[in-house]
Amino acid sequence: MCRPSILLNSFALCIWSVAVYCVQDWEYVLLRVESNTTNADLVKFDLRPMRVSQGVYACNGTILAGKDFDNSYSVDFKLYRSASGNNDFKATPFGLPTTTFYKFMNSIYIKMLQEDLKDCTNVPQYKGEFEGPMLAGLYTYNKCVISTDGMPGHGQPGVYRATGHFFGDDVDVWISVFLEVFTKAVI
Repeated sequence: MCRPSILLNSFALCIWSVAVYCVQDWEYVLLRVESNTTNADLVKFDLRPMRVSQGVYACNGTILAGKDFDNSYSVDFKLYRSASGNNDFKATPFGLPTTTFYKFMNSIYIKMLQEDLKDCTNVPQYKGEFEGPMLAGLYTYNKCVISTDGMPGHGQPGVYRATGHFFGDDVDVWISVFLEVFTKAVI
């Protein structure tokens, strides 16, 4: 027969385990954003990190879309980590294999980014499926903060480089976002 104190302790341990599993144990600092393009008349990124407040980082700047972009363009994404922060980046298992631009917009942009960006950018808000094209224009970003809600609960400390590649017959664009991830105290 189980003693009540052992049963209560076991129950408390289970609740604590679930609570710790759900609590995010990491924070990040947005270090820099780098981009490269083969045709700055078609696509040009000019994004800069800024500190909004303690522990809150944002992005300011512009993205120029010099023409309408349809589904003939592709996107991929890879995540790299440097344990030492000395540019010795190693690929992680996380990323997005090459996919069409519209699939990227529907799976990543609308589901993961649009909500965070709705009040800080003039990028159109899409309801339902993105059916394209992405219209030409100068898209501005003013203190855009990407929430970590919905991201993994555990983040291994180090410097991360998230590299996206947008490409088609007339342009290749790479954008890399550098973040330092560190462990925060979990109470």
